[in-house]
Amino acid sequence: MVNHNDELLRFASKMLRAKNWEQSNLLQKTNEIGVILLLTVIIANRKDSEINLKTLSQSVTFSQRSIAYTIKDLISLGWINLSQDARDKRRQLIQATPELLNLITEYKGHLD
Repeated sequence: MVNHNDELLRFASKMLRAKNWEQSNLLQKTNEIGVILLLTVIIANRKDSEINLKTLSQSVTFSQRSIAYTIKDLISLGWINLSQDARDKRRQLIQATPELLNLITEYKGHLD
């Protein structure tokens, strides 16, 4: 029989380790908006779907201005890249960099 108290204790401990890691590794370099944008980009990239600035803006509840400033910061950190869409030169696609994927893989280790 599963002891729900032990289960909740393990879950809370993992979440605390993950939050501490997040503060030490992500939030010192970006803000809460940045973390949400990074996770949204990673999800889109892993689903093999393209995500551009407009789609990203529509998928979160932050202002376009906040998103634009945060995207510039994330690019300067080397965590995302913008590239021109081959089918529509007006669109810029957002991709997670290998550096970001390695960082998120480390983050995932705190949740396992």
